[in-house]
Amino acid sequence: MGARCLFPGFILVVALLSELSLANMLHVSIVFRHGVRTHLSKNSDPLDGEGEARLLVPEGGDEARRLGNFIRNTYLTTEDDSMKISQSEPSYTSIRDAKIVSSNLVRTTSTAAGFADGLYPDQAVPVTISGLEEDDFLIRAYTKCPNFSERLNDFYASEEFQNKEQETREFRNVWAPAFSEPTTLENWWNVFDKYNLALNYGSHNGK
Repeated sequence: MGARCLFPGFILVVALLSELSLANMLHVSIVFRHGVRTHLSKNSDPLDGEGEARLLVPEGGDEARRLGNFIRNTYLTTEDDSMKISQSEPSYTSIRDAKIVSSNLVRTTSTAAGFADGLYPDQAVPVTISGLEEDDFLIRAYTKCPNFSERLNDFYASEEFQNKEQETREFRNVWAPAFSEPTTLENWWNVFDKYNLALNYGSHNGK
């Protein structure tokens, strides 16, 4: 069994090899994050959750399709027998051989659909939704853990954090007129998210 990271963001590929021959690829499991989305404001208190749904920007959908196509070329249509999934059983040549599962968020289901389109072009690939209330902690564990929230608040109150807040205050104040977001250190993620979207993908709610 092997694992490696691919593409920006978090993408984990786990390849299962035959015990008898390392050249016989049997199965590939892929875990990846959603593509680039519109601005998502996260409150400094994680128990407040993520707020309203956010959509993929066009580049986010393209990322997902390119990833699906990359996996297709690497494991399904490659001429490299050491990488190609075994053509015995299952064949992995049709959608019946693959299962695509997404958490129950607009940006993740859109990413899954884009990935499926790249993996099996011109085929209608079903996406299984796994974000039901009973297992929601698997998707947003940081909103379901009071201990995490308590420790985060303790960190905000720590001498280390207070010193860093004082040290960076002048720098953050320079940015204040350009953003509707508060430029406190606790909220700095939201400022960075808007800046990053505006810089790399146009505005997309990033102003």
